[in-house]
Amino acid sequence: LVAADPCDLNVGDIVTAAPDEAVALLDRVAAAGAQPVITFHPGSQCADPVAFVRHIEAAARIASRAGIVLKTLNVGGGFPARYPRATAPELEVYFAAIEAAVRSSFPAGAVPALECEPGRGLVATSTSLLVKAKLRRAATAEVFLNDGIYGGLMEGHQAPNLAPSYRAIRPAGEFAANSTAFVAFGPTCDPLDRLPHLLELPADFGEGDYIEFGSLGAYGDATTTRFNGYGDCETIAVADALI
Repeated sequence: LVAADPCDLNVGDIVTAAPDEAVALLDRVAAAGAQPVITFHPGSQCADPVAFVRHIEAAARIASRAGIVLKTLNVGGGFPARYPRATAPELEVYFAAIEAAVRSSFPAGAVPALECEPGRGLVATSTSLLVKAKLRRAATAEVFLNDGIYGGLMEGHQAPNLAPSYRAIRPAGEFAANSTAFVAFGPTCDPLDRLPHLLELPADFGEGDYIEFGSLGAYGDATTTRFNGYGDCETIAVADALI
């Protein structure tokens, strides 16, 4: 909820506000006898721990201007996962930066409890997606899969730097030793249903073979649509998944 007037607020409402508005809102919260908190979000797949530091410093300035002691500071999500085209520091680097920033930004005795929404950094590696090749055009090294950008592979299309890791799987027999760069399409009639990067696959990859795409635990299932009747999938618990 974005509230134009603090008088419109009810317990449990979520408000986005600029710093000046946040000060006024916190004043209202304190005057009502409630416990004030601040939440921010540095953005999904945040690659720089300093972004958290700057938000924490801003939250401390807002609390100081409002003359209140925060009960809780929610440092949001944004904790990254690692992808072949998108590296990031280890999560411990973020945690250390957050802890140091909170202790240096808030006065002694007024350090708020911390909460976070770990999201991608916690669940990305929990899930991989197994897709099957429906058709292979040998003359043009094109392969058509039974899932694509309207299914579990949407995020890699919208943010190509988050394209997942992958590997080819053949249920029976071995692949050729040499590889070929394939153009990969999804199953729908939409010409946009095409993966943004070439896939380096065994040269004899074809119908009936599979590709496992890793690290899709964050948004793979959440972005699946029913476009053109596709979208059904089965979830299977496994001991290990591609990351």
